Amino acid sequence: MQYIQLEQQGSLVIIRFQHPQHKEKVLVNSIFVQELATVVDAIEGDTAVEAVVLWGGEHDFCEGLDIRHILAIEKVDEWERVSREAFRVLEMIEKSIKPYVAAIHGEAQGAGLAIALACHYRLGSHDQDTRLGFPEIRYGLIPPFGAIQRVTHLIGVRHALEIMLTGNQLNVKQAKEMGLVDRLMHKDGVLSAAIRQAKALVGKKIVRPSYKSTTDKLLDSNPLSRSVLINQAREHLLNQTQNNYPAPLKLIDSMEMGIQYDEKAGYEAAIKNMDELVVHPISKQMMRFEAAKQGQLEEADERDAKRIKRIGILGAGKMGTGIASDCLVHNIPVLIKDVHADVLRLSKQSIWQRLVAHGEEHLLSDVQVEQMMQQLISQIDYRHFEKLDIVLEAVFEDLSLKRKLLKACETICRKQCILASNTSSIPIRDISRDIEHRDRVIGMHYLPPQKEGALVEIITQEETASWVIATAVAFTRKQGRMSIIVKDQPGFYTTRLLAAYLNEAFLLLEEGGRIEQIDQCAIELGFASGPFSQIDQMGVDVCQAIMGGQLMALYTRNHGGGVNWNKQLQAMIEQSLKGRKSQKGFYHYKAKKGRFVAQGEVGEVYDYFKVKEQRDLSIKMMRQRLMWSVVNEARKCLVEGVIASENDGDMGAVLGIGFPNFTGGPFSYMKQLGESTVRERLQLLTDEYGERFMRND
Repeated sequence: MQYIQLEQQGSLVIIRFQHPQHKEKVLVNSIFVQELATVVDAIEGDTAVEAVVLWGGEHDFCEGLDIRHILAIEKVDEWERVSREAFRVLEMIEKSIKPYVAAIHGEAQGAGLAIALACHYRLGSHDQDTRLGFPEIRYGLIPPFGAIQRVTHLIGVRHALEIMLTGNQLNVKQAKEMGLVDRLMHKDGVLSAAIRQAKALVGKKIVRPSYKSTTDKLLDSNPLSRSVLINQAREHLLNQTQNNYPAPLKLIDSMEMGIQYDEKAGYEAAIKNMDELVVHPISKQMMRFEAAKQGQLEEADERDAKRIKRIGILGAGKMGTGIASDCLVHNIPVLIKDVHADVLRLSKQSIWQRLVAHGEEHLLSDVQVEQMMQQLISQIDYRHFEKLDIVLEAVFEDLSLKRKLLKACETICRKQCILASNTSSIPIRDISRDIEHRDRVIGMHYLPPQKEGALVEIITQEETASWVIATAVAFTRKQGRMSIIVKDQPGFYTTRLLAAYLNEAFLLLEEGGRIEQIDQCAIELGFASGPFSQIDQMGVDVCQAIMGGQLMALYTRNHGGGVNWNKQLQAMIEQSLKGRKSQKGFYHYKAKKGRFVAQGEVGEVYDYFKVKEQRDLSIKMMRQRLMWSVVNEARKCLVEGVIASENDGDMGAVLGIGFPNFTGGPFSYMKQLGESTVRERLQLLTDEYGERFMRND
């Protein structure tokens, strides 16, 4: 068999999952399900087998569904056959008089966790690498193989909705507290403990304990309260997603059927809903995007990459502090420099807080957190810079300062040290103008948020050495981030898209549109945040720096004229309307539970933009202009060679500026519409609103 190995120890059988191509990654597809069915049927018919342990090996239990396999499915009912077979097998395991015990180490995600939930007992390794969850919602699907009903029955409606609708991962301690895991063991003892547990359960009546709290028991026992929970979840979901995503609603529908009628009805609903989602256009787009991300991680060529043993970061502000934290949690020693001692002190405090939070989430001991912190050196001078493998400046968008810092580093650092700039819009050729060895200069634009899977733009010049590019890509991977390689131009790729998005929002504002209405249109389209909320989050002063200078000049040339927003943004800055950090920008902000929450728009902003009269603009028109301003700019970037591929363009847009995820990205969106429709819409917008919507191919 390809996906399953069997080992017999007397009357006990160990079912070990494996993947023929990926030794460390176990994925579930139709072949996996068929092999599992064959094995379980044989075990159930063999009187000599008394107990079973399911085990994923030393790396992962099972990482879930094989997305590439599902992407290839085009016909309705094709996945339904797989689902029904999986349901049959897992129900056989669940109702068997022979104890089945899951030994979980590493990832137990989606379909893998669904298999574990059918077992009579689950042991988990008390290890930072052991994570459980249902990520399917993030790529347009729902938890498979009866997981929706089993999780709801096990932990209650409230918690089941929370973990399945968010797709968030749980560490094994959280999973134990919630009831998804029965007992924790050291990773080296999980398999042996599972074998002992399975043997101990032989011949005994297996009763699953309830992990519901008293509150959840009361809520779940009352039909009215259950109905209220479901309806509240559905209403909240519609407000959040604007009905752009079919999977979350189908998940709730499947859960509701099981609650209102019985588990069998819930199983049947889940099978039908999953089968529809597998071929749904939106789910297909989201799966393609996820597959592209996985492909980048698996296929990256790191043969020319040099090992980064220590990084130096120039600037201990918000960005420098975030990058330093990212490095430390991935065991990369950091030297951070700033000219202000008080800034360094605050940076160290922030880094410590982030490391403590990371330690709590990943089950690290206080000693391990302290060891990570000890890999940080903070200073106001250039001592030890001669030992660094890479220097990354992360200061404000000030060309002269960036030039000065990198030139100083070239003088001090060894010749093999990479000189990198975290710039969002200034061309690397301008920053490196005074550098003698320009072949080791590269741009590394870190985009928020500071978390796993976030994006870094790798900006290259003609002179940039291939080993420098390979090292930068490998380094971002080590930090747990995705990356795209882009051409050196003002704004690169993501900032050009952001500039087009914000420019269109400013134009709508000048035409009389209301701030909240424009933002709401963007949210309804599926953008991660509205343009004005996004400006407030990054800072009005930062927005001014990004939207000014060479990027605006390029934008004006490319679009046959444009508007320079410097005067309006400067007027806001002078009145301390800098966004969330000053509690006032395009919106008022009020501190609530440790963060600033928007409390309504700031009226005087309209005066700065000389809005004579606010009026109700067409919702359809605003949506089209916001969406197509970004889509057409992405298209221009591909034609100009700023990005190398449509996949990079989709990834950069979704991860970089929060482009609607359900579309799969601007290029997937255009493919879905078809070339003739794209031409027609851009021509209509060009005729009505100007050359910025004109095609350039």
